[in-house]
Amino acid sequence: MGLVSHTWRSLWRSCCRKLVFTSATMFQPGNRSIKHTRTNFAMRVNSFLRQLRTHPTLNKFVIKFGLRRKHTRHVNRWIRFCSVSRARHITINFTPGVKDLFMGPANSKYIFPLNLFSGPEGSSTHVRTLHLGYVCLDTTSSDFMIFANLKKLTLHKISFLGDLQCLMLPECNSLECLSISFCSLPGLSTCQPLQRLRCVRLHYCYLKKIELEAPNLTSFDLTNQPIPFVLGGSLNVMEANIKLLAKDSPYGDNLDYIYTELPAALSHVHKLSITSGLFVYDQVLSVAEST
Repeated sequence: MGLVSHTWRSLWRSCCRKLVFTSATMFQPGNRSIKHTRTNFAMRVNSFLRQLRTHPTLNKFVIKFGLRRKHTRHVNRWIRFCSVSRARHITINFTPGVKDLFMGPANSKYIFPLNLFSGPEGSSTHVRTLHLGYVCLDTTSSDFMIFANLKKLTLHKISFLGDLQCLMLPECNSLECLSISFCSLPGLSTCQPLQRLRCVRLHYCYLKKIELEAPNLTSFDLTNQPIPFVLGGSLNVMEANIKLLAKDSPYGDNLDYIYTELPAALSHVHKLSITSGLFVYDQVLSVAEST
């Protein structure tokens, strides 16, 4: 029995290509005797990874649980394991338990260690998709440039450390899809033309400017207040969806922006969809009575 168990354990370790750590995979559903605490979750993940004495080549590595910066010691160990295992599709999502529109304070979020993918044991060239949720990124570092073969980048409720004037997209020549949502960003621009970028989705980031150079862009999705933006060289945009949020002015509307600036910025779009609130108000005049 012991020999059979040992054989099966060895086979399981060698065939393990996907590691998914979530509340559903780490806790038995309906079992009220187990408290779904962050400490228990961390202990279970640590116990599982210890059984993998060798680092398999991973296709997918997912952590989705409401962890915070105080769990850095555990999460750093998992990220290091993920890097050494040369995972292709990585999801680090700590948003569970966070309200829908709440971005959260930066000082409580885990700082994602980009440097672990550039060390002597790490590897970033195998990473194809990277999904980060409710973590901090150090924008003063150039470590994003190491993801040379990254095809899809998703950032959700990210806090950026450093004096951020504009998030400069890295020289990821393979990047095809970019999604940024609920991240407080002053601006977004490219370091150089992103030839393979096809899809851009920017939701509730309260951007002040956008300057993208993506000649093969086909889909553009923006939820923001009216701002000037430039899609340099993007002549093949098939569809653009624009949702305009209310202006700071209590009685402002977006009609002037819709009829003037949007057509100029998206003159080559085949299909344009615009959603905007319309404020209707009466102007009250005070008329002095005369006798």
